[in-house]
Amino acid sequence: MAEPIPLPARSRPGPPAPGPALAGLPFPADPAACVLLAAQTDTETARLIRYSCTLHWDPARVAERMAAAADWGRRNHAAVLLGEFGASAALAPLARTTWLRAVREACEANGIGWALWGYDDVMGFAVARPPGKHPALDPGVLRELGLVAPR
Repeated sequence: MAEPIPLPARSRPGPPAPGPALAGLPFPADPAACVLLAAQTDTETARLIRYSCTLHWDPARVAERMAAAADWGRRNHAAVLLGEFGASAALAPLARTTWLRAVREACEANGIGWALWGYDDVMGFAVARPPGKHPALDPGVLRELGLVAPR
C-alpha cells in the first residue's frame, strides 16, 4: 500500500516534489487546513494538496485498507507483510507521527508484520550518516512505533 502518495513520499528519492508546501499536508486530512495550505502555494502544488485532501486519509481509512490487505491474505492463504513504510521527516512532526502510529496499529490489529522504511533515511529514523557511536533516535517516532530507545 503506497497510499497516500504525497504524505509518505514527501522527500523520497526521485523527481522533486512540486513544492515545500507538501511538508504541511495534515494527517488526518483536515479540509480547512488543506484550503489554507493550497492557497499559500503555486497552482501545481495546490492541485496536489487539494487532491490529497479529497481522499480523506485518517486512521480509520488506514485501518480499512489494512483490513482489506489482511482479508486478501486470508482468502489467498498468503502472509501479508508491510515490508517498508514510513513518512518523511520533512512533514510536520504531528502528521508524521500520527501516520506512523495509524499504520503500525492497523498492521498489528490485522496480524500484518511491518518494517520501518529505514534507519538512516528520511522516511525512517532519519539518522545522519555516518551514524556515530550513539545516534539519537527520534523519541516521537519510537513512541508511535511502540518501541523504546536503546540504552
